[in-house]
Amino acid sequence: MPDTDFSVCSLMRERPEVAARFVRYYLDLGAGHIFVYWDGPPGDAVTAAVAALGQPQRVTLTACDAGFRHRLGLDPAVIALEQLQNAVYRHAFAHCATGWMFFCDSDEFLTGPQPVADLLGAVPDDVAALRLRNLEAVWGPDDTFG
Repeated sequence: MPDTDFSVCSLMRERPEVAARFVRYYLDLGAGHIFVYWDGPPGDAVTAAVAALGQPQRVTLTACDAGFRHRLGLDPAVIALEQLQNAVYRHAFAHCATGWMFFCDSDEFLTGPQPVADLLGAVPDDVAALRLRNLEAVWGPDDTFG
């Protein structure tokens, strides 16, 4: 039987309400775990916003500070975004306990005519990766265009 459990990973630098909206969306979609790698300024606002969702066992929030980058083998002084993305994706994948992991930006939302678990259940066992369509650059009521 195909594995239908999935996790989500995102490297982000967003306002707390945007980070919380992303996490809530994927919790509601049925993600078994969400890995958020925070690349923004230090502070407790994002931690508080994610904690307020009440799902600590399903969400890991990791600060991409100099110490974390060093533990990943990256030079914090000369790192490119693509290097950090690759490193955090490998880190999340190494800690993933579900059969699937989606890598999404904070403005990318998977959507479709059927639940994600049903879609994954129809994937043949010999398929190791998928590319799914998503909604991107979703604007909220308080966002300013331009």
